[in-house]
Order: sequence, then structure tokens, then C-alpha cells
Amino acid sequence: TNRDIVNNQYRFRDFVSDEAGLQYTENANNRDREDGHRLDMRLQYNINANNRLLVTPSLRLQNDESFTGRNARTFDLNGTLSESLNRASSDNTTFNFNNNILYSKRFGDSGRILTTNFNTSINNVGGDGFQFEQTQNFENTDNNVLRDQYIRLDRKNFSWSGSTNYSQRLGEKSRLQFEYSIGNQERDADRRTYDYG
Repeated sequence: TNRDIVNNQYRFRDFVSDEAGLQYTENANNRDREDGHRLDMRLQYNINANNRLLVTPSLRLQNDESFTGRNARTFDLNGTLSESLNRASSDNTTFNFNNNILYSKRFGDSGRILTTNFNTSINNVGGDGFQFEQTQNFENTDNNVLRDQYIRLDRKNFSWSGSTNYSQRLGEKSRLQFEYSIGNQERDADRRTYDYG
């Protein structure tokens, strides 16, 4: 899959207030691009009439790039009151793998069925980002802002789960069933922001 979205916007505001001629202008542009790949498989092995093995793996690989820019200015009849410039970008890659293994066994015509299921999942996200912001306030310099940052993201998730199910037919309209399940999940997220200069 591929997706590329571009959005350009211009905004103008004329304020009705005691300050005659107060106006605000803004130019903003955004771009989001996504490239994705997906692979799904289904592998079934009928060992015999009573035993079956089913494996269903799936793989996802995706890259996301985004950019946001904005220029803004506030002014009145006497001149510029404030100006701001914002830039932000990111480039992230996502890797996702899931696999499920199912084994089922029928014990002839006795009505007994044993099913074992095991699932694993890996989800990793990593990427870089940049953020720049500069605001100049010509009326009050204490409100000036200067931010120039680099952002690093690393996120890892791993989980697994398993279950065993045993069922026994007791009659035409009744069945006895036992089930046991277990699982675990590990998550690690690291997001670091560095200031330039």
C-alpha cells in the first residue's frame, strides 16, 4: 500500500476589538506519507483423519513519514506584534509479526477432542523526529520561544499465549469441557529528546 497526503492551508483573521487593525495570518503545510507491506499465510497439514495442524503467520512492515510547517504573524496598524515559525518531521518504521499454531486431535468416535493453541506477537516501532519552534514577541521579549530538538523513539512489544482445551461428549445434548490458558507480555518504550546547542 502507498498513501501520500498533502495539505496546504492559508488562514486570515481580522479581529473586531478596541485595537483597530489587529490581524493574524498563517501559512501551514502538512505532508503524510505511508508505505506498507503485508504478508499473510495459512498452512494446514491434515496428519490423518483425527489429527490436524494449522499454522497462520502474518507479517506487517510499514514506514511513516510526516512533515508539518507553519508560519504565523500577528500585526496591527503600528506594525508586527509577533511572528512564529514551526517545523516538525518524523520518520518511523513499524515491524509487526504474529503467528498462531493450532493442533487438534479427535479420539475416534468417542466424542473426545483435544485442542492446543499457541500464539506469539512481536511489534517494534523505531524512528527519528525533529522539532523546531521560534516565536518572537515584539511587545514582550519574555514570551520569546526558541526550541530546536531531536527525538528518538524505540518501542518494543513481545507477547505470547497458549491454551489447551479438552472436551468430552456426555450425551446428544451435553458436553463437558476443560480449558487452561497462560500468557505473558513484555513492553519496553524509550523516547528521548535532545536539545541542539
